[in-house]
Amino acid sequence: THPDIALHRMLTRGSVRQRAEAVAAAAVRLTAQQAMAMTAIEALIAELETPTHDLARIGRDADRIITLAEPFGLTPLADAARRLCDLTAMLRARGRHAPDALMVHVQALRLFAPGGPVLGDADAALLLSRIAALASHLSSSLSGR
Repeated sequence: THPDIALHRMLTRGSVRQRAEAVAAAAVRLTAQQAMAMTAIEALIAELETPTHDLARIGRDADRIITLAEPFGLTPLADAARRLCDLTAMLRARGRHAPDALMVHVQALRLFAPGGPVLGDADAALLLSRIAALASHLSSSLSGR
């Protein structure tokens, strides 16, 4: 049986004790995967720091960061990666490339990455709003507005 299916069965059909055991087992599995996820996040950000015109790859790597960051509560990192996905989608749709804007988004990822500087909620919100404003400005300028 696939572990996720077994967990679902224990949570929906089991006794309170079985549910508690299932949740504890899932937490142990998640904790065991944390080091691997942090290493993968670091490798993805390092890859994104290498300039490229491959917007599809940038979008895929940013999406992978979201997937790896969210289970471990790295919400600002996931949000910054989501904004990078949005930016690459917009650039691809318009057939454009904006290396400076992409690099600003990647630098935001680096700031939110594990082992990076500790940012408070207000600083994280400010940084996320600034990269959103940059993407909005870029979108408007590429539209000719």
